[in-house]
Amino acid sequence: MRKKKFTFTLLEIVICLSLLTSIGSFALINGYKLLQSMRRTQSCKQLKKEILLTRVLSITHNIDIEVLLIPEKTKTILIRKTDLPHPKIASLFNKKIILQNLIIKEKETLYFYPANATDTMTEKISSIIIK
Repeated sequence: MRKKKFTFTLLEIVICLSLLTSIGSFALINGYKLLQSMRRTQSCKQLKKEILLTRVLSITHNIDIEVLLIPEKTKTILIRKTDLPHPKIASLFNKKIILQNLIIKEKETLYFYPANATDTMTEKISSIIIK
């Protein structure tokens, strides 16, 4: 007596492929949303880091520093500038940084003075970022 070979029918293969395709598409959509969320979180952390660095530079070098936040379609441009940097450290002060995936409502200007450097800048930044 011969053994009967077990094979899959075409219908079973099509059903399995359709299930795998639908599961993969759901995973891809959720993965993309997660990736966008992580990128936005990273941009917010970078913005906070740059603001804290600007505050420290203002206090350390006793210089007034101006920070411009310029909104664009899908990004924000941070421009840090001052009038009186020492030539050796000018690259620290006059800088342009692009923050991808971070959108703000409108153009903002932040001023850092060494005499009154406070922690209110973090609260102000939190209020201008679009959730």
